[in-house]
Amino acid sequence: MNLHIKKRIVCAMSGGVDSSVSAALLQRKGYEVIGCFMRNWEKHEDDDSPTKCTNDKDLEDAIYVCNRLNIRLHVVDFIKDYWTKVFEPFLNDYQTGLTPNPDILCNKYIKFDALLKYCQERLDTTCLATGHYAQVKKDEQGINQDFIKDQSFFLCHLNSSVLPFVEFPVGGMMKSDVKHLANEMNLEKIAQKHESMGLCFVGKRKFSRFISQFIPDNVGHIKLIETNEIIGKHHGLHCYTIGQRIAPIDRYYKSSQPLYIARKDAIENIIYAAPGTNHPALFTKSFHTDIPHWINEIPSVLKETGEYKCDFRFQHKHRPLSVVISLSNNNTLNVSLPIPIRSICPGQYAVFYDGDEVLGAARIIDSGTSLYDLKWTEPLINSDLFLNLC
Repeated sequence: MNLHIKKRIVCAMSGGVDSSVSAALLQRKGYEVIGCFMRNWEKHEDDDSPTKCTNDKDLEDAIYVCNRLNIRLHVVDFIKDYWTKVFEPFLNDYQTGLTPNPDILCNKYIKFDALLKYCQERLDTTCLATGHYAQVKKDEQGINQDFIKDQSFFLCHLNSSVLPFVEFPVGGMMKSDVKHLANEMNLEKIAQKHESMGLCFVGKRKFSRFISQFIPDNVGHIKLIETNEIIGKHHGLHCYTIGQRIAPIDRYYKSSQPLYIARKDAIENIIYAAPGTNHPALFTKSFHTDIPHWINEIPSVLKETGEYKCDFRFQHKHRPLSVVISLSNNNTLNVSLPIPIRSICPGQYAVFYDGDEVLGAARIIDSGTSLYDLKWTEPLINSDLFLNLC
């Protein structure tokens, strides 16, 4: 490889502070930096509202940063890839009662596959940098020291083959330090920008309003988990997720406690609700996953014995929790939890860690037997109270 290619790197520019500082840090290291802004979403009719997807404004900010840093910016269209590989599966999951995580699929199929290939084939470089808060170490992918901001969770489905070609310049930094650096680099406008949260294509719209553009209402019954009594109707399984508070749309049922979704029956289009946020029907001590994806290879202890103790998360802002995973006959996993956990959602991902190394992940397909079905009688507390990092 000649020196010119080795010193050139593409930085994925989002218009935010993390990618902006990443590009500047790479410049300081002597790289020839090329900016790349991805267009993943096509504007729809209502996207001119104040709550629209912010893609156009983000592009303006990316242009501003690249001009300040005096680097080229390429705008790359991945709208078709994003629709077929990320958004269509997202819609299909919601229609079948699952709760998907499109950010994991976007990283797997778009940013660290389609974009990386574009860089290598079109921009004469092998390397891609992003503003993720994670670290790539030798033969492993590690978490970031800023545990609240750590984004290794969303990189759990990367293949080990891409890691030698990936850089995370702010991966070992605290978010506060990144903003401080942006101010020092005369990027105050970007440092002060409100941080984007949630799904990029939803923007600030209510999720129910957004999803109704693509999935029509499919009214069904709400039943009490304890009595099987019909207490009202819901708009459709796609509008709700496990653990969420729910009120019947016809509102004729009166309850002494708020109702929360304990289970969704996609075949019968029924939502089962439990009274009270700490009802045992909302908790489980084990769950089942699909066949896991390992970034490097299956842990040797799991392969040899069928069981393995490791840490896991099912939400990225949760602290890691020690679990025991065991192989089923079809290479899927059973995950045994040390304490009752609330709102394990089919469709979400269980991400597995060995210390600060991300081992891989598996999609949750069954939230297991609820504590209500196990006749649990001990008091319960919301597990989020101690799992949440902030």
